[in-house]
Amino acid sequence: MPSLTLLESFTATARAGSFAGAARRLGVSPSAIGKAIQRLEEELGVTLFRRTTRHLELTEEGRTLLSGVSPALEALDEALEELRDRTERLAGPLTLTVPLVGYHFLNARLESFLRAHSEVTVEIRFSDRMTDLVAEGIDLGIRNGPLRDSSLKLRRFGPYHHGLYAAPAYLERRGMPSLDSLDGHDRIGFRYSMTGRLQPWLRRDGAPLALSPPRMVVSAIEGARSAAIAGLGVSWLPDFVVTEDLARGRLVRVLAAELHEAGAFFLVWPAARAMPRRLRALIDHLVAPAS
Repeated sequence: MPSLTLLESFTATARAGSFAGAARRLGVSPSAIGKAIQRLEEELGVTLFRRTTRHLELTEEGRTLLSGVSPALEALDEALEELRDRTERLAGPLTLTVPLVGYHFLNARLESFLRAHSEVTVEIRFSDRMTDLVAEGIDLGIRNGPLRDSSLKLRRFGPYHHGLYAAPAYLERRGMPSLDSLDGHDRIGFRYSMTGRLQPWLRRDGAPLALSPPRMVVSAIEGARSAAIAGLGVSWLPDFVVTEDLARGRLVRVLAAELHEAGAFFLVWPAARAMPRRLRALIDHLVAPAS
């Protein structure tokens, strides 16, 4: 029977689609993963992967082995993790991927978690890119919008709302916009970096406004926020980035009764990976009601 190490190398490679991704997951070198796969294939007398210059693809024999081995390895991981939970303190590293503006809603929750668990360390990768959690060795992601990847588990993290905001100085100079006059105002648009499309501004019924191109377009929410504060125009912003600006009078809500968009953030993590106790504790902490 092949060793547990060889089978772990195989399943990690199958899930990551590359030796490099499996190596990051298991904390070894890509060459060690390659040698393990070669040895496993020799022991079984079959080819498990079709190798191309860019990625690995499971053969029929490989898919058969994966379907049989994965449940057993996951059950073993869960049993070992449960045993560790009874004896170990929370400790070790966690890697998160978070939207660029995520510090607005994450830092306070994260501070209280790290203060309570001094032996846990965290690396946060801020990016709006749709990161491959398994291939890049990431424990937890925060994403908004619908989740289309069935290989991920998720829990709802919290809602947010988009609305239209402007600086008092701008409104004093140009006047309070109405739906009819909004197209004639200076508008700060946001362009999605992944698709190149402009973010729509929505009525409360979900219908997008038909507007001419905005006078100013940015590719970062913080850029739109700072431009609005500077009086360059009205901007469509999420509520969690303007909380302090509203309290300090730097921005005011415009057309709140007519324009609104609701969204939600989700915590996501690989479904096929045994969850370390520190990760489970962080997820539970993040979704708990704020005290």
